[in-house]
Amino acid sequence: MKLIKKSHACVRLEKDGRTLVLDPGAFSEEDAALGADAILVTHEHPDHFDELRLRAAMEADPAAEIWTLRSVAEKISAAFPDACTLSATATPSPPPASTCRSTANCTR
Repeated sequence: MKLIKKSHACVRLEKDGRTLVLDPGAFSEEDAALGADAILVTHEHPDHFDELRLRAAMEADPAAEIWTLRSVAEKISAAFPDACTLSATATPSPPPASTCRSTANCTR
């Protein structure tokens, strides 16, 4: 596994030809999210979430997925309904729908 620290809060994880980018915000390099298979946005502050960087990543690879902590928590709760409780205050709201090219590319 290759871990690449980008500016401010952004990190790229690469393994077996797949790339996950965390928090490509406004203080990250403009190309921080390009080539990512998936992008995780931990919260909506501008230093962790930048709509233009997400749009550029989606235009470069329409199959890329954008995830939020809420969407991950919802998948875990669905997989383990008896073991997990999703708290509305524990995770941020998903990014605005305008961030995603289509609902097929936006996992919430």
